[in-house]
Amino acid sequence: MTTIRAMVVGIGRYEQAGWNVDGPLAVASDVARWLLGLKDVALQLDLFVDAGVPLPDDLVEAADKKRLTVHRETSAKDLNRFAREQLPAVVQPGSQLFFFWSGHGMVCDATGQRFFACGDYKDGRPDVFFNITNFVRLLRTLAFGGFANQIVLADTCAVYRRQMNWTIEPHKQVDRPQFVRFASEDGRTVKTAAAGGTFVKAALEVLRATPGYPFDPAKLEKDFDTAGLRADAQTLANAVGLGVNGSRAALFESTWKLLDGLDVHALFARHYERTVADLGLPAKAHDLASALQDLCEMRDDKGAVPHGLMQFMMRLATVPGLSAPIADWLDAEAKSQPRSRREINDKLARESLQRLLLVEVRQEGGEITGLRPYLCCTDASFDQAHRFDERPVRGWKAFETTMHAILAEVAPHYPLDEMQIQFVIDLPLLDRPFHRLPTPDGGLLGQQARVVLRDRGRIFSTNPKTLKKWAEYASGLRGQKPAEMRWIRIDDGPSIPPGQGLCFTGFSLPHPVEGLPPTRGKDVLRRVLSLGAPFLYVRHEPPPAPGEWGDVARALQTLSAGLGNLEDFVDEFHDARVRGVEDAQQASLVWDDPSFNPFTNAHGR
Repeated sequence: MTTIRAMVVGIGRYEQAGWNVDGPLAVASDVARWLLGLKDVALQLDLFVDAGVPLPDDLVEAADKKRLTVHRETSAKDLNRFAREQLPAVVQPGSQLFFFWSGHGMVCDATGQRFFACGDYKDGRPDVFFNITNFVRLLRTLAFGGFANQIVLADTCAVYRRQMNWTIEPHKQVDRPQFVRFASEDGRTVKTAAAGGTFVKAALEVLRATPGYPFDPAKLEKDFDTAGLRADAQTLANAVGLGVNGSRAALFESTWKLLDGLDVHALFARHYERTVADLGLPAKAHDLASALQDLCEMRDDKGAVPHGLMQFMMRLATVPGLSAPIADWLDAEAKSQPRSRREINDKLARESLQRLLLVEVRQEGGEITGLRPYLCCTDASFDQAHRFDERPVRGWKAFETTMHAILAEVAPHYPLDEMQIQFVIDLPLLDRPFHRLPTPDGGLLGQQARVVLRDRGRIFSTNPKTLKKWAEYASGLRGQKPAEMRWIRIDDGPSIPPGQGLCFTGFSLPHPVEGLPPTRGKDVLRRVLSLGAPFLYVRHEPPPAPGEWGDVARALQTLSAGLGNLEDFVDEFHDARVRGVEDAQQASLVWDDPSFNPFTNAHGR
């Protein structure tokens, strides 16, 4: 009986902000299932996946039965040590080697070497990679001579990165039957669905068509070439419709051709996020290609063009210059779906009538000195028909009075209970309970409108590093289901917990009655925001009894756990305020969405 020594890696969680993806675990699981299903072989399978991410039940069962070994260590040190030292140890003559990796990858633009990012990857660290170019050369040495054949497959991107500072290892190589295929050409991203797996789906179809394990590398190479998985063209354009199966492949092709030609890569994200939020789904895609594949693969009964893709395209059509070409595309692709187009048109028309009140608050030394309100449309543009002048004020009481007048002016046109109000503030004002401002009818603002806070420093920042941290942190969270996110407690101290998540304070910032606001706790919050954290819960009163901060964390987890996507949390939190839930009434919510910034265009950024 032939022994197969297999190492399968699926990394979707990284230390680098904004890099988390769900696909690698899914495709690594599919590869593991194929291996476990092989007959008449002795399988030694080592599966490397992210710590803390649930493994599918069937693989848990297989691990319990000792049919595979699950490793939760995905650091560069652990992966390199296992691949280079443990894989070739105690190899029986005639054994087969199978190696698979899914995750982020890149190519050095100076040397052409390929690298896979390990779980501890972070920009600026030169030691957190798996050099697959050197490893493939190492496989062709006497150390791995016990393997009769070697198969190496990788579902990663190969984008160019500069100054990788790696050299070719001087291995003395021998002739060894070896089959290697990567999912992307040098310098390219993988054309894959948001959940991952385009290359793997096609590769597994080839492998499953082979009776048993593919012992003949020459035949396997021919089969891969026939399927379009050629060594010199791994974009899969001719093989599997760039990641969309069946009838949706042609739809993706036409959509990609149109939008790539219109160069909408820089502006697709907001429209994609709003579309999937409307559908109650997380925003998993990280680029235009994966967004289109995500939308193309949505199954519904509304016709040839999925409802989500149609809504996304019609949202994009509101951008100047895109209306005509997208209308032509809709006429060609969705000509049999006039009802769906009317429904979406009506929806977008209703959205265009909605307004959001954004209030920029100015301060000096912790005291409010002025404000300027803006009415904004839901597409993050200013409503030019309604303009407000800046209004000087001095102190909280004067601010209350001025806001009362502004709300009285706005409410007859846009009811408060249908509006979100964003206060753009500096950190010294974070202890002010803006949601408890009085309304013209005598109620509290936070029990009528959806009230959130924004970080004024980031809104107006022109620092690329600041903006990148903010955007990548938010993107990483939006790609997760709220039930999978953790709430990170921020205590008033010198250290901030590692990792990313939704943050909440383990201390209170009380509203100062007189004089300047206290500084306690604000330094650590400044540092949290400087790391890019977009979402932060801040209490103004401590829990009713000491030691109940754990109850606050559980209450927040309960609020977020049942949501389909992060966009719904503001509504859920607002409903808790309306119901009089103490954890919502006694706290402010910093909800700082980097993709919604009306000042970006206004200031030419």
